Amino acid sequence: MHEPEGEAPMNVAIDHKAHRSSGMMSAELVRGRGFGSAGSAVLASRLGRRAVVVSTAMGEGAYAWLRMDLPDGGSIRPLVQATASARGGTACRIVHLFPDDQRALDAYHAGRATASGY
Repeated sequence: MHEPEGEAPMNVAIDHKAHRSSGMMSAELVRGRGFGSAGSAVLASRLGRRAVVVSTAMGEGAYAWLRMDLPDGGSIRPLVQATASARGGTACRIVHLFPDDQRALDAYHAGRATASGY
């Protein structure tokens, strides 16, 4: 396929492995009325600063607490909201983090940062 001079090709391969989190993390999803309610075991992946993917189906717009241990030894308890179905689960945005949990998440990402800033 010929590309016009000076324009980038439309189909560009992206190395998703370079941008993924370190893999699956065990977590507990709590869908009850409060954080102390019983939860169900799930796997969490692709943990970002504002989003995460959980390995279970959730209705779009549904809220749940997610108790999870981070690979660096920290733990967080974000309130998440399901935004879309994702391969292998549900994409969720992080709606709320307590201050200690925010510090733990920031430390986790800081520990994963490279000299390139990723």
